[in-house]
Amino acid sequence: MKKNKKVILTLFGYLISLSLLITVFNDTNFKKVFEYLKKIDPFLVLLALLLNVIFVWIRGAYQKNNLHITTPNIRTGTSIVSIGVSLFYNAVLPSRLGDVIRAIFISLRDNIKKKRLLPYILVEKIIDFLFVIFFFSYCDNRIRR
Repeated sequence: MKKNKKVILTLFGYLISLSLLITVFNDTNFKKVFEYLKKIDPFLVLLALLLNVIFVWIRGAYQKNNLHITTPNIRTGTSIVSIGVSLFYNAVLPSRLGDVIRAIFISLRDNIKKKRLLPYILVEKIIDFLFVIFFFSYCDNRIRR
């Protein structure tokens, strides 16, 4: 019974994904898309893909290192995949909700309480915000000189 429910939910998820893809790409002119794709340098695409994979791997290792004190049983694979999941949902959902989904993902995958993960993510976002403020104020001061 439980396996049938999982299969049904998976099929339902694929159906929703397919309907959203059809909705999004309904008015797309694929002829022009393929014309533009012919002009792209494949080496640069592969380089960008490689750099993105390296970034996700480093950020996953960084997250595992930072969470080691509060959650020592988090697996490296879970940490790395959670970064990819977070990046995907940040691109799709508003207000950086991908970071909340990252905490839920880690919680479900490694059986860790969310209350151990959410403070880390909150502090991470506060540090990101402060860094952006610092960066823009520094750039503003350099431009005004």
